[in-house]
Amino acid sequence: MWGEAAGPYHVHAAWRSSEPIRDGTLEAIGSGLQPDDETFCFWVDEKDPHCVIASWDLRATSIEEAARLCKAAVEHLPRSSGFEPDLIEIGVSTDEGYWVSTDPEADIPA
Repeated sequence: MWGEAAGPYHVHAAWRSSEPIRDGTLEAIGSGLQPDDETFCFWVDEKDPHCVIASWDLRATSIEEAARLCKAAVEHLPRSSGFEPDLIEIGVSTDEGYWVSTDPEADIPA
């Protein structure tokens, strides 16, 4: 669909909770993702204290593969840390293109 793109892909995922995100919850979720990856960032949206966003870089052969890897990395979280928000978005970007899904439960195009 999008073709090949060179280099690492920047991916992100976002969750929305019915309750505001607390610091302890944020740390528990972040530790389960990619704590040793220097490109990993994890924060509460400044404009929405109910929304948590994670982003990092990964290597993949295509935007489609990067989207699948991103989804696989986050689908078990943050529920494993006792936090039960909804995954509301995943996205992938490169210098050559961008893809985002606001329906992460839908299949990622092949």
